Amino acid sequence: MKRFSYRVHQQQFRAACDWIVALGVNLNLTRVEEYSRLLEKIPDYYEADRIAELLDDQGGAPLFNAMFEASEFMHIHEGLGGQPDPELLRRLREFVAGAAMLTDETASKNQNRPRNIGFELSIAAAAAKSELPISLESPADLWIREKSAPRVAVECKRPFTARKVEANVSDGLHQLADRYDASPDPVSVRGILAVSITRTENDGSKVLAGDNEGEVRGQINSVFEQFIARHERHWLTTVDGRTLAVLLELSAPAFVKTPSIFAVARQYAWLPLCAPSSPGRAQFDAIASAFQRLDTPS
Repeated sequence: MKRFSYRVHQQQFRAACDWIVALGVNLNLTRVEEYSRLLEKIPDYYEADRIAELLDDQGGAPLFNAMFEASEFMHIHEGLGGQPDPELLRRLREFVAGAAMLTDETASKNQNRPRNIGFELSIAAAAAKSELPISLESPADLWIREKSAPRVAVECKRPFTARKVEANVSDGLHQLADRYDASPDPVSVRGILAVSITRTENDGSKVLAGDNEGEVRGQINSVFEQFIARHERHWLTTVDGRTLAVLLELSAPAFVKTPSIFAVARQYAWLPLCAPSSPGRAQFDAIASAFQRLDTPS
């Protein structure tokens, strides 16, 4: 589980913001300003043993939200900082918009689009950190392009509520089919459906907590198990043989009592759709194994 001192957390977030600005994104009047303001205060108050004063003044929810949301910026910077993809700039401009508080995010008028874009960038960053060659070339959300292997289209879905899971999964699988049909080589191209369960499981008001890291990991595994039991029928009923897998992602703020830390848990669950003997299984195994290099939860 990835942890930082409050000072290092603030410094790494600042580095991510500097990178975004250097690419040509204006952060003025975006949610980033609120996160920066709070993250600058936290180390000073903590090091002066006055964190209780800051909690009384600002409230715990905005402080925890800022630390959690900042981790997404840091994760994207860490994975995509060296990517020269021209599509990256357009998506970053959308990503930094939206409501500062996750609890204030709504699906009306597409107000959840910034964080939806953030999920696309988060999966791209995770793949890049796993040393998989990627491209943000449209129309797919991203492509994995391994040498001597068929390219893999990845469609990313971030359902806003549990009731939206079925529609999101259906849309994603149909979009993958469109990517296959539009490919110069429709027979060999493959696909992965990535689904964030972060918003369906937490509207921003919940924090995982446990006496130790093992307890928090157990809670995360339980969330995955319950989600899969409720929703796996949505991706198992209509399966195109070219779709390799469903990738679930959960990101959540966490408190560990021993040692006493605030952390962000980011974990992935792979659900293969291709048979063990199918042509795509070796490629799926290679991609899933690459993801295991990540420090998850992180």
